[in-house]
Amino acid sequence: MALLPLLREEIFVHRRTVAGPEFIVLIGFLVVALFTFFSTLWLAGRSLRGHPRRAAPRLALFAALCLILMLVEKVMVDEIGREMGPGREMTGEWLILYSLLAIQLAYHLILLRSLRRGSV
Repeated sequence: MALLPLLREEIFVHRRTVAGPEFIVLIGFLVVALFTFFSTLWLAGRSLRGHPRRAAPRLALFAALCLILMLVEKVMVDEIGREMGPGREMTGEWLILYSLLAIQLAYHLILLRSLRRGSV
């Protein structure tokens, strides 16, 4: 995710087949998507089994929100890629993308902290 602004010329301007930095960014997005998807299923299963004192139901809703936000992130990356070619300024798109990524990072940190404390 951090490679997007660093390698924006290679990723968005010099369009070719997926290779090198693009492959690393793609793997990063897929790992985050799979982790969020499977943690959502796991948390939903925990909350359906009835753990009222635990944080699983709230985290399951937060995880579902993160899954929806991943679609918005994909749209934002496409928008950045489309506008990068003509050389337009797009700081707003980068701000939206990184605020969405920050929300996902917060979810993953809260989930991992909850798992470590045993509150899930």
